Amino acid sequence: MQIINKKLPQSEIELEISVPHEEMKSFLIETAKKISQSKEIKGFRLGKAPMSAVEKAVGPMKILEESLTKIVDAKLKEAAVKEGIDIIGFPNITVSQMVPGNDLKFKAQCMVLPEIKLGSYKDLKINGKDPQIEKVEVSKEEVGKALEFLQKSRAVVKEIDRETSLEKKDLVEISFVGRIGGVKFEGGESKNHPLVMGESNLIPGFEENLEGMKKGDEKTFEISFPSDYHKKEFAGKKASFDVKMEIVKERVLAELNDEFAKSIGKFESIDKLTESVKDGLSKEKQEKEKEKMHLQLLKEIVKTTEVEIPELLIKNELKRMKQELEGDVAKMGMKLEDYLLQIGKTISSMEEAWHPKAEERVKSSIVLMKIAEQEKISVSKEEIDVAMSNMIYSMGLSKEELGKVDIDQMRGNMRSRIMNVKVLELIESLNIK
Repeated sequence: MQIINKKLPQSEIELEISVPHEEMKSFLIETAKKISQSKEIKGFRLGKAPMSAVEKAVGPMKILEESLTKIVDAKLKEAAVKEGIDIIGFPNITVSQMVPGNDLKFKAQCMVLPEIKLGSYKDLKINGKDPQIEKVEVSKEEVGKALEFLQKSRAVVKEIDRETSLEKKDLVEISFVGRIGGVKFEGGESKNHPLVMGESNLIPGFEENLEGMKKGDEKTFEISFPSDYHKKEFAGKKASFDVKMEIVKERVLAELNDEFAKSIGKFESIDKLTESVKDGLSKEKQEKEKEKMHLQLLKEIVKTTEVEIPELLIKNELKRMKQELEGDVAKMGMKLEDYLLQIGKTISSMEEAWHPKAEERVKSSIVLMKIAEQEKISVSKEEIDVAMSNMIYSMGLSKEELGKVDIDQMRGNMRSRIMNVKVLELIESLNIK
């Protein structure tokens, strides 16, 4: 593999890389095998067709195109190691030659760690005082709420045919059709829609109209959308709803006694379970205090660090912040565009407001990387493997779902996460006595 390294302004470099065809063969074979597992190739069972047969069926260019990303990623990492550089963020890739049977040539414009005059990260003071991780306390109310959550998680849900009206916390399923001016509107119709009474997840006033209904009852009522409703075309308008109560269920909670404790795990009594819950809450709160102190220490280091941050890194961070907002808004059942309309903002005005925070995030990230380099902190393959296994297990990903994940990117993110934790723990050890 040939590499030409050209230095550019603003902490950027351009790597011109030429990959011999021989070094690409393993990637091409892997891609051909993957194609053969999903495409029927005459004369062969799925996944059993040789490279030559797959090439004949789909063409060598198709195999090369589908291999490109993995080849570029692998060879760029290899080039970075050979050149002794740390690439930051996502490089801009331009392919200049891609012909089956020939060498692959591409250019990668990359951000590298800018020159930095690192501030002191030993014997720091916060507001003129020696940093300390505050001790935490767990109240009876907090323990009670945690036990109540356990109760609800182990509750028995059963369908009922109660003669009396609905009660709060009943679980119901309703079918409804909504109309504005006699015309059905988007999102106004649902079959067997689940609802927990008392949680008011629908339009204000909707749930109150269900009171008194029993299984099989039907009802028509009118309510108005709030004047500040997130979908402006519905705001303030009156709608009529035809509703049928399909199913009524109730959640029966177990008593908080020794038997309940034994059902949760290896607890001899409710007192032992309560003690365990309290300990867990205490550790969680203590960890949050530790994280809070880590951030305060990092801010103190960033204050005295001198570094010119390339604007491209800030732009990349602003993209991440936008993605975070989109995720938060999606959890509320909204689109980003609707949310911005509701708060009277544009993405440009949001990015302008975020800019100082984005700059601080980037600077903090650079500081952590520099300290890791200076203190020779590394992350082993084994550490990443263990962390990856734990994360995949906790996410409950199936083999099919795992196949859709960019594992290399996930490993890179995990490496950064572990590295940051190690650096922050080092900073803690150097400052908190």
